[in-house]
Amino acid sequence: MSRDFQYNVRTLIGLLVIAVGVISGIWIAWWLSFEGDIIDIIHIVKMKLPGWMWIVLRVGLSGAVGILFLSIFVVLAIVIFSGGSRK
Repeated sequence: MSRDFQYNVRTLIGLLVIAVGVISGIWIAWWLSFEGDIIDIIHIVKMKLPGWMWIVLRVGLSGAVGILFLSIFVVLAIVIFSGGSRK
């Protein structure tokens, strides 16, 4: 197999993995927001917390989840695309 073919296959697989990951993440977030029972659990917890604590918790969790997904995305991109270069 030529190096160009291997490079193109690896690039295509990498793009597919990233696309599937992004689409899955969006679908799971939508499902948890509108269809899942997680809304009831969050509501119960929210009602027991003071207002300021709920805001701090939301901001902290949003930041943590954002950093987690960004780091997973970067690691996957590095692993997939660092297999070699096109020559």
